[in-house]
Amino acid sequence: METVGTPRYRHQCRHHCPQRSYEEPSRGVCLSCPESCLDWGSETLCLTCQTGHFLHNGACVNECPQEMFGDARGWRCQPCHASCLTCHGP
Repeated sequence: METVGTPRYRHQCRHHCPQRSYEEPSRGVCLSCPESCLDWGSETLCLTCQTGHFLHNGACVNECPQEMFGDARGWRCQPCHASCLTCHGP
């Protein structure tokens, strides 16, 4: 029995999509996240990356862009100090 507004995952109704998936509201289904993302907020917004990938602007990247460094404590890209073009830490 399907409930309106409840996403389906592997042909079963769920209150929430499981980890490593996100809800596609227009279709009412849970879809898998890309490999490097553990938790999605929406189709285009990653919230948490797998260890070894850094979160930058809602996406998981292998390396942070110039003027940023990869902070392994939270696996996020962080800005370098304003006086630096590149850095390896704060």
